[in-house]
Amino acid sequence: MPPPDLVKNPFSIFQFHGNPSVNSGGKAKSNFPPSIFCQNNQGRRKLKHFFTFLFLIAMSPLLSFGFEAKFDLEDYAKQNFWRLFNASGDLGEVGKAAPGYKADCYLDREKMLYDTELSFLPMTMQEEDGNHFIAVPGSPILREYDVCPGLRSFYLPKEGEIEISFRLKYLPDCHGDLHPLIPVTFDFRSTNQDLLYGPVNKRYPVLKAKTFRPTCEWQTFRFRSEITEIAHPYSIKLRLTLHQQEDKMNTLCLDDFSLTYLDEKEQREDELVFNHSAPSALYLKGTPVLPEIRALLHSEHPEETVELICRKRYSHEHIRRTALVLQKQGRKTPDGRTLFCGNVDMTPNLYGGFEIIPLWKNKVLHSVGNDFQVIHPVSPEKSPLQKKLGAHFTFGSGFMLSFDQTTRPFRGTQDIYTSADQCRAAGFGHLMLCFDFRSVTPDSPEAGETKLLRPQVDLVKHMKMEPVGLLGGWVNYQNRRKHQKQFSANSMLPNWLYQEKYLSTHKNRYLPCETAWKTLMNATLNEFNDIHVWMLLCEPQWSYAALDYFNVQKLVWSMLKENNPNDILIAASATSDQGYNLTGWLAKLHELGFEDYCSYVSFSPYASGEDFKNGVRNRHTNLLDRIRKELKPGTPLWEQELYYIGHSKREQKALNQGYFAGADAQRHYLLGFRQGLGGITGIAASSLARYPYVASEVVPALNALSFFLAGKTKVIVPTIANDRVRGVIFTDDDEKTASGAVWVLQKSAKMIRQEINEIRFFDTYGNDMQFDEKVIRLYDTHGNEMYFAELALTLDPIFFTGSVSGLKAMLEKSLLDMGCPIQIFRRKFGGEGFCEAKNISGQPDVIAIIPGDKKDAIQFNLVEKDSCFFRDSSLLNDAGIFRISGQMQEQKVSEIPAVPENTLNMSENHPMLTKDGNEVFFRMEEENLIVSGFVKDAQFTEGEGLFDGDAVELFIDQTPFRSLAHNDISNSLQDVKISQFIFAASGKKKKLDLVKKSEIPTGSFCKITPTAGGWDFAMSIPLAEISPLDTEILGINLEIFRVDETEKLPKDTLFGTPGVSYKERLHYPLFRLPKSLAPDWVQPDAERASGRRSFDMEPTWGPTLRVCRFSVRARPLTPGNYHLRFLLKGAKIDHMKFQITGAKQTVVAKHFLPQPDSWKMLNFDFTVTQEEKHAGISFEFLAPRPDRDAWVEVSQVELTKE
Repeated sequence: MPPPDLVKNPFSIFQFHGNPSVNSGGKAKSNFPPSIFCQNNQGRRKLKHFFTFLFLIAMSPLLSFGFEAKFDLEDYAKQNFWRLFNASGDLGEVGKAAPGYKADCYLDREKMLYDTELSFLPMTMQEEDGNHFIAVPGSPILREYDVCPGLRSFYLPKEGEIEISFRLKYLPDCHGDLHPLIPVTFDFRSTNQDLLYGPVNKRYPVLKAKTFRPTCEWQTFRFRSEITEIAHPYSIKLRLTLHQQEDKMNTLCLDDFSLTYLDEKEQREDELVFNHSAPSALYLKGTPVLPEIRALLHSEHPEETVELICRKRYSHEHIRRTALVLQKQGRKTPDGRTLFCGNVDMTPNLYGGFEIIPLWKNKVLHSVGNDFQVIHPVSPEKSPLQKKLGAHFTFGSGFMLSFDQTTRPFRGTQDIYTSADQCRAAGFGHLMLCFDFRSVTPDSPEAGETKLLRPQVDLVKHMKMEPVGLLGGWVNYQNRRKHQKQFSANSMLPNWLYQEKYLSTHKNRYLPCETAWKTLMNATLNEFNDIHVWMLLCEPQWSYAALDYFNVQKLVWSMLKENNPNDILIAASATSDQGYNLTGWLAKLHELGFEDYCSYVSFSPYASGEDFKNGVRNRHTNLLDRIRKELKPGTPLWEQELYYIGHSKREQKALNQGYFAGADAQRHYLLGFRQGLGGITGIAASSLARYPYVASEVVPALNALSFFLAGKTKVIVPTIANDRVRGVIFTDDDEKTASGAVWVLQKSAKMIRQEINEIRFFDTYGNDMQFDEKVIRLYDTHGNEMYFAELALTLDPIFFTGSVSGLKAMLEKSLLDMGCPIQIFRRKFGGEGFCEAKNISGQPDVIAIIPGDKKDAIQFNLVEKDSCFFRDSSLLNDAGIFRISGQMQEQKVSEIPAVPENTLNMSENHPMLTKDGNEVFFRMEEENLIVSGFVKDAQFTEGEGLFDGDAVELFIDQTPFRSLAHNDISNSLQDVKISQFIFAASGKKKKLDLVKKSEIPTGSFCKITPTAGGWDFAMSIPLAEISPLDTEILGINLEIFRVDETEKLPKDTLFGTPGVSYKERLHYPLFRLPKSLAPDWVQPDAERASGRRSFDMEPTWGPTLRVCRFSVRARPLTPGNYHLRFLLKGAKIDHMKFQITGAKQTVVAKHFLPQPDSWKMLNFDFTVTQEEKHAGISFEFLAPRPDRDAWVEVSQVELTKE
């Protein structure tokens, strides 16, 4: 079949959204989908709606909402236990796409590209009796599919038995032919979204299936399951599979889905759908956003009012609220709901990602179609910098195991044309296409075939993007065993390549041989002389030896250059993050001289794709530095792949790594520009879709970045003193105009800049920033007024435009107020400081503080809402002045007021006086704390209860240096342990946990004896009940309770205000225990545990690693829970392992990378299960073999028993 001049849209792209007014005939009016960049002249209409909105705001009482929509829709779905959307099939419009349904399909590639009028989406259909149902057209495109009722997975509220029922039948296919009926597999599962790999029973705690056999008449099918697991979300799929090439699909009809518990009556939810007129719900600014609304509500009224909140998708900031009256459409569903319809203008005067939250009766409605995006116009002409923006256009890289067909199918939930249009809207300059062996040489090694690739290349070019070919595809789909043909369909290798004569000769014989590569190259170059940028394989190091890859590279390079000397080859594809796989692979290729046979060296950063992730900074920068050290100086770099980026705002599960915010994508691409990369072919096109045929907020974010790159040819990286600030400037060859971006590697900061009127600022999506110009008036040395303004900076990039000189001055000379993400509290004892570093940044962080007169910094891992404890005998000076590394502002330690300091010795009384002059003695005897004294009292009163007579109370804080920001004792202090002992003259006693507010058993006792002029007391407290947890120091206070006849006398106390020790703690006097009774400490031997160690030994594991080991001597350890704390700094540490004798080994992975100029505090908990007479701590640090300058240093190793 000769390829058409241009491929066509299968049918109207608008029809996918159920648009009621555009292209209702179901056929495309042009060769390509209607452009989303055709802006209508709707200015007057927009203005009219704007004033109408102002009037409603002023006049309508409906807009005075008490409800605040502040959660994601996924959160509302989970909270309200929304189940299946549009389960009855009644919400959609006949002949249009069924709301809330998607089909995850394997599509016949040839028919998809050439028989372009065929549909594969679930549609809403109507029978003669008026019944609405869902139909998946029997299309020749389809080879296998899962039809899913509901775009979201759902949570179940309780355990118990459920029943799922639905109706099924078959109709003839879209050409009117009825084929042999095939069974339908019903799939019901819960999914652990935290697991990407692992045993099936762990990834899917519930996984059940049942086969049903529909006929051509409606049949009701039922499925029951006992629900015992409700922590993970559930999903339902109906799967149809063709097992033979000649098999064909009928039309599958679905209706009346129901999921109920057997002990409850089914109640259909109220539902609403937004049908957008624009493809992918993408609009240009100023184009009216007029979604049609259809709702199924439990109502008998002729009209109903719904409240609509339009908000920013990322920040949840509300930008518009309105009320809409929906009209009854006269059709009532069998389940008792009524259909209501209406239209509303939700046009925002902003760029960005938005969503509409519908409320009815002050409750969020179960809804779909909420998202829409507003973008800048996209110019068909791309600047040199815009061309560097790229993505993976990965249609064709999917696989199917159901049958062994000649060419692999597409896999997706939306068509190839919509995906290409979303890439164009994002402003990409190039897209990578997969030229794998099975696509180019499907039938034999003698001839190539390009009919499945040419339409894709033409489509990308028609969208005004440059195609980049990936020669060979993904290598991890090439390494298949011989004779396992059931897996060959899962490969990018054609079946002929499994013949013996075509197998490669090296140890991995199932990789393509030289003959195969020559065939691939000849077929490709003969047809695609219009492609001039090529990549060689993706992630080759997982299967290729360096020499084998180098030989292929030389072959491809010579054939490319012979065909066109100007063609570009991108090679290496080093993949990993900070590990040895990446740099080790490059080092081996470098030894072979591979840089002479490529134009760019490619890499895929993955876990190092950002300069700020989980509090760790400079990952991306450090990785690029390491790569460049391995290569020939001046070798240009190209990023090949980054399918996932860490999400800065929302939880990112292992199974949705491709889901991230627009600002996250922006930040990553901007880092590539700062590094001078030749291209950034980062994310996959699938990350541009939030749901099938609905674009995500990544599209307007990258569209804004591309907008600011228009007309720009070169990059300027300004020199910014603060290492937490990132900035970049884009300009043209003459440096006449410039734009750029700035962001900080923390939650927030302020740039204090002198007023520069020529600079304009824009937010992440390109909206003019109307930030609060908080003017600061200062004076120079001559008394002249100087005006400055504050600009708030965040992790999300801010864009700006102006002159090159003005932008450089702003970034390089502005004052930066980074705030202080840490607050240090210090409590002194005996000249030594005990400190707590409290995280006040609101996010995980890693910071380094530099004491006022010290050279070395101490680095802290700050966990969100957590603290880090340390002793500062050698870290902070007496003044308590410090600053954050990279900042100029000095900070001051918050000092805790001093209290009496005491040191206890064995069998030696330590005397103290209470405020009323009563004598109290403290001493240690064996394993007990002894407290005795004489209380002056005119009358001894015994009483019956604890406080009916005289009593003495002892308060003991086992953690006097924890939670120093909190004096009050409450159950919110999770890491504090404080006990109250009450001893009454009657002989009664009680021990209370003041934090948990509970009584606990005690082995303590107290004897109270009346004497002349008062009474004596002597108490014994087992040390095991009050042992200090962090140090050898306890906080102890004592209060005396006296009753004379019926009068209660004022309390007496050792220190502080009488009567408050049960609710306040920081006034307790401090007591140091004798060294012999201190907790089981492990102190390092100075020679063996401190000082720098080099990595010069062979490791016990990891063939490309080197190791450094040492150990710390310890005392005998008894069973119990222990806490290990130590300081660490070093260079290029890849892994760390350590172990306490009698406890499990701990491995700290490669993301742990201490800096050579900063100490890092580590805290770990262990459990020792049996007595160890000769226990110790062993450390093992591993570094990549090529890093000859790796070293590590450990200090202040401390081990305490709780």
